[in-house]
Amino acid sequence: MDPHLYFEKKLTGDVTLAGSVEELLDILNGLLQLIDEMQGDLSVIDQALGRDGLPSLSLLRASETRSVGLVLARNRIQTPVECRLVSKLARNASTPDADRRVAERLLADYEQV
Repeated sequence: MDPHLYFEKKLTGDVTLAGSVEELLDILNGLLQLIDEMQGDLSVIDQALGRDGLPSLSLLRASETRSVGLVLARNRIQTPVECRLVSKLARNASTPDADRRVAERLLADYEQV
């Protein structure tokens, strides 16, 4: 049995059945815990997510960037506080390019509203 296929089917089913953003975040947190346990190299996953315009798992894993990562994962800035968090991330020189592009796109969308 291909373990990748198993996780793909399981996660797709869980996401499809999720009834709220909180349930989706619980699924994401479970996936992050699984990755932590496996101590896998996230760079390949992060690159693939970046190519799709999504925030990296590395950003979502780190406690100091988890809040802003969740804003990026939601794909929308809702408050001025979130705008400041995303702006700070976009200006940080150590932010990976893929996460910076997502942040800049969300900032541009927020400023148009």
